[in-house]
Amino acid sequence: MPGYWRDAAAFVAERRERRLGDRAVEGGTAVTWVIPGAGFGIHEWGWTMEEVMQAVDRSPWVTRSQVPLTPAATIRMLTALETYLETGSGSPYLQAMLVRIGIDTVLVRHDLDSDVAVATPSNLVSVALARSPGLRRVKSFGGARLRPGDRGVRGAAQPRRGGERRVRRP
Repeated sequence: MPGYWRDAAAFVAERRERRLGDRAVEGGTAVTWVIPGAGFGIHEWGWTMEEVMQAVDRSPWVTRSQVPLTPAATIRMLTALETYLETGSGSPYLQAMLVRIGIDTVLVRHDLDSDVAVATPSNLVSVALARSPGLRRVKSFGGARLRPGDRGVRGAAQPRRGGERRVRRP
């Protein structure tokens, strides 16, 4: 597993501790949404049986996956949220929905093999988040690596790194 996953997990855990210590998070919850959701953990660097965050972080996180371990209503909600990401269009309502369900951090994984993993390409996810008011990039992990032939918006090369966004509370 690449070291940037551990870096991202450490950052999320540290940020959560700091926010909970400041009582800045309503109700004492601070959940990370790991996107794009994937049918299987098929990364460019290998396959995982479980979500990578499960191995590297103890902070609460959520993602849509092939084998849901949450109630059906939660999976439907995550699927609905991901529809805002699939086209890259984003939503003016995404930030309010995330705040309402207790998500304060969004972690975008750019290392899924989106063709095999049946996942929304991470470049579309990044564009959708950038077009959604109230979300801002606060940290990136790993180096940018561009590969010839990567598919992206209008054929552009896709950066390969993880990014984390903060959900601003109203």
